[in-house]
Formats: sequence, structure tokens, C-alpha cells
Amino acid sequence: MSLKYIKINNFRGLDTFSASISDGMLIIVGQNDVGKSSALKAIQIFLEDGRPALDDFPKFNQDAMIEIEIHFNVSGLEELKHENLLKLKQIYRKDSNKVNVQKQLYSKTYKPTEEELDSYKSLKSIGEKLGVEFPTRKPSNADEIEDLKKRVIAEVDSLEPYGWNELQKEDWIQVEKLLPEVLFVPAAQDHDNEQKMTSDSSVFGKLFRVGIRNWLKVDQSSKSAINTIEGQVKSINSKILKIVEDKLKEQTPLIEELKQELEPLDVSKGFTFTMFVKDGQGIDTPLSQRGSGLQRSVLIAILRAQNEINDLITKMSHESQQENNSEDIKPTLYIIEEPEAFLHLAAQKELFYSLKDLSEKSGQVFITTHSTLFMDEADMQDIVLLTRQNGKTISLQHIPEEQIHTTLGELRVSELLTGKVCCIVEGVSDKQVFQNWIKKLGFDPKRLGIHFITMDGCANAEYYANADILIDFQIPFVLILDRDKHEDGRDPDRIKNRIEDKHRWLRGKERIRILDGELENYFVLEAVSNVLRIPIELIDPAEYDNDPKEAMAIARHRAEEAGKVGVRVYNEKRDSKKIAELMTKEDILVRDDIKEVIKMLIELSGEEFIDDSQDDVA
Repeated sequence: MSLKYIKINNFRGLDTFSASISDGMLIIVGQNDVGKSSALKAIQIFLEDGRPALDDFPKFNQDAMIEIEIHFNVSGLEELKHENLLKLKQIYRKDSNKVNVQKQLYSKTYKPTEEELDSYKSLKSIGEKLGVEFPTRKPSNADEIEDLKKRVIAEVDSLEPYGWNELQKEDWIQVEKLLPEVLFVPAAQDHDNEQKMTSDSSVFGKLFRVGIRNWLKVDQSSKSAINTIEGQVKSINSKILKIVEDKLKEQTPLIEELKQELEPLDVSKGFTFTMFVKDGQGIDTPLSQRGSGLQRSVLIAILRAQNEINDLITKMSHESQQENNSEDIKPTLYIIEEPEAFLHLAAQKELFYSLKDLSEKSGQVFITTHSTLFMDEADMQDIVLLTRQNGKTISLQHIPEEQIHTTLGELRVSELLTGKVCCIVEGVSDKQVFQNWIKKLGFDPKRLGIHFITMDGCANAEYYANADILIDFQIPFVLILDRDKHEDGRDPDRIKNRIEDKHRWLRGKERIRILDGELENYFVLEAVSNVLRIPIELIDPAEYDNDPKEAMAIARHRAEEAGKVGVRVYNEKRDSKKIAELMTKEDILVRDDIKEVIKMLIELSGEEFIDDSQDDVA
């Protein structure tokens, strides 16, 4: 059984959280205190059939119900499935100082039989559930009863063919046997207790116990020993029970017999240990007395070892199946908060791929992380971003069509998710120039979270502006086009209109900016002259304003004819950055369209843009 979809409403600070799981991994990212751990805790509560604490209900709405919905891919239980998935929901309600839970199954809507509708008692029960108002007492008039019946039938007929229905107890018993075993590794741990096997809740205890338990199920000699021990335990227990029963009969003669239902013997619960570390001098020290880094490293080593342990168990399981003597092993869901804590980058990368292998071979792995390395190494569809909008926490996820990742140049996923705004430009030279211009105005684009995407020409503008990843993660972006005389057939105005027609929310926001000329039109001639080593008097301002690239070529020929040495041919990628670096703050602010583009980027990043150029003039 594996999880395919999760939806959580009103749990702690989470307003709504949803995630589709394509394979075995789910990576939840977001700023601190945005609800990442809450999402994992809600999943654990559902799968372990627990109940939220009273403090888990949202503070902003004390009457709100907590809803956790999970869809499963599972073998069997065909009669409970909808569209090949088992869809379950648990609804939790506060009732004074306790929490009530209702289990629901998305299934075919039950339609009452004629016999049920003919019985007034069942008719009333069905009708009240559907919102039909019934009198306190049964009407004596048959016409009144018939009218109530018609109203109930009308409500029944209006029901959708499928919907959320109460999950029967016997069905839940079947489902519960197949639910994955949850191994929850919190970020903040009690290291004294987590290294002990004596506590069911300890991290080390759970990680070791699940391996021991599954190993014992497939190892034939161990199973034989357990059967012997279990037989002896039952025999001793029966003798003790008989003595207790005799004493009870003396006290209460009406009692005929006292019985017990024994659960299967779990030897792993009786296995206890405390972790020690031996140093180079041969001294054993309890791990709880060593540094947090070493403690976390041992925990990560146990996680990484799960793959090898599970491979051995799988091999033994295949051998047991050949002998028709194998027990079913429950799948495992590893829920881990910030697994990268205390690890350097190389160790983080090794850990990430160990967890990825674990998700592919031995179960599913759900994690929260702040690691940019984890974000960059992960498959895009496995990442869920939690963010706050208008005071509410929501989740965002990018599911590529046909599982094809959207490519955004050299921009990393971590930059996209941790940044504030994307600026989409035509080429590398545009990126370098705008970065330098922003710095000249006293801002650091990296620090502000302004990331640039190069689209390799105006012709690709619609592809990048329509990139699903920008839309799915709701990342603000500004698209910059220019009027390049050297690209035939391009029409930036038509491109802008087509993009705004597709994304109506862009209209009026001026997120698509068309420069009044080419990038080179915004260079000052003094800087051009300096970088290309062409005397400024040989560059005709009118020619440059009309066609800057052609004007630079003509000026170069003039310089060469005049015998000037070291004159350079303009190379856009190489020289545009150098020219931009030589421009002053005043050179940039004097061009209104450039100033407005930079102002928009700064303000979208959350900073204030102050234009002091007018003060300088005054």
C-alpha cells in the first residue's frame, strides 16, 4: 500500500495542504513556522489511527473541523475503490474536552431500498441525515407520511452517484491491516531516550524494531524459536488464568469462565539497548553524552542502513515463499524532519540519494527540509512549497505534464523556491547588464531574491512566460523584451498580447515590459568608447540611436582607417557587462523605462525603491 494523494484542512496553522505523490518521495519546503512539521504530524495521526490534541485545532476558528484525506494505491479491496484508488477521509471534531473522529470512504452513494423507505423509523433516520425535517411524533395521517417519503426520495435522487460515505467498522479493520508502518524521525529529539529500545516512541527503537520484526518474520530458525517461546508463554498464561478464574468464581458464583485473547508475541519489544561509542583510546561513552553532530550522524547511518537491511529481508522472504512459509511484511513510511541537520554538503548529498533509494525499494519517504541541495537534487514533482498568502498557509506543487521537467535555463530549483521574483530576459548579456545596473543603484539582486532566467531570444518568450512551474508555484515574474532591429519577424507587442490573453491576471500589471530599443541603446557612449577603445568622436550619436550595433561597426572601421591600434569588435556577451559596469547611477536613472523595470523588481522583492535622482538634480 502506498500513498498517492494527501489533503489536510484546518490542522494547527495549516489552512489547506494538498500533495500528489508520483513515486515514493515527498519533500516539503518553506520558511520556518509555516506548517511543514504539522503536515507530517497530520499524516502520522491518520495512519496510526490516532487523534489530534485539542491544541491541534486551529486557533483562528475554534469550531472548525480537522479533515485529513488520503488516497492509497493498494492491492485488493476492489469493492472499496474509486478509480482504482482507495480514498479515505477522517474528520475530527472537538466535543468539550475530547475529540471525536468519523471515518469516511469515497464510494458509490448508497440508495435506500423500497422496504427501508416503507418503514417510518428508517425513513425518518434517512431523511434527517439528508436534511429533511421530520415531526417529533409519527403523523397519524397517511398522506403526511407519504409527503415526507416523497421529500426524502427527492433528496435521495439529487445525490451524486459517488460521494463521501461512512466507512463501516469491518471495512476499516481490513484497511488497517494494510496501512504502512510509520517511522517518524523528528527534528528536535530527546537523545537520552531516542537511543533506547525500551520506548515504542523512541527513534532508534522504532528503526531497529521494524528491522528486527520483519527479519524474524522471514527467518525460519527464528520463527521456529518464537513459536516454541509463544507456546510456552500461552501454557504458563493459561495456568495463571485458571488460578485467577477460580478465585473469581469464589467471589462471583455466576461467572462461568474467564477468557483472554492473546496478541501475537512480538519479541522485538523485549529487546532493549543503550547506544555507546568507543573512541580511539578504547573508552566507551554513552552516545547521549557526545555532541549533537555525532548523535545525528549515528541516526542518519541507521537510516542509510535500512536499504541494506531491507535487501537482506527481501532475499530471505523470497526463499521463505518458495517454502510456502512466509508472512506478509507491512510497507514502511519514513517521515523525517530536516534530515540534513548537522551534515556537511557532501554528507547531505549521500544521504539524499540513500533516502531516494529507500523510497524506491523499501517504502515511501516524506521529509521536510531547508537544504538547497535536497531541493536541487529532487525531482520537481516531488516538491511541495508551503507559503503564507493573505494570512493563510497554502501548499503549491508543480506536476509536469507527461512527467517532463520544465527547464528554466541554469536557474536552480532552490533559487526559484527561496527567491522573491524572477526576471526573464532574452539572453546572457541582458542578465549581466541588469544585474550590474541593479547593483549600481545600491541593491544586491541575490540578497533580495531576484533571480534571472535567460530565454535565448525573444522567440522563446511565450514558452518561458507560460512555464507551468512559475504558474504552479505562483512565483512573481517580470518579462523584458526589446525592439531588436536585427531579428526579422519578431513583434514584441504581439507576443505581449498573446501572453496576457492566456493569463488575464497579467493585464494592467505591466509585468511584460518592452524596451524602446535594443539593450545597446541604453549604453552611454563614453562607456562604449572606453571598452571598445574607439575614440568617442568617431561614434555618431544619431547613427548609434538608430542602430547601435551597426554604429559600433562603422565607428570601428573609422578608427582602423585612422590608424588607431587595439580597436575591438563588439562582442555582446563579453563587452555588454563591462560597459554596464562603467555606467553611473545617473546614467541608469535618466532612462525612465529602465528605471521602471528595476523599480518593479525591487518592489516585488519586498524592498522600497527610492529614486533620489531628482534630489541630485535639485
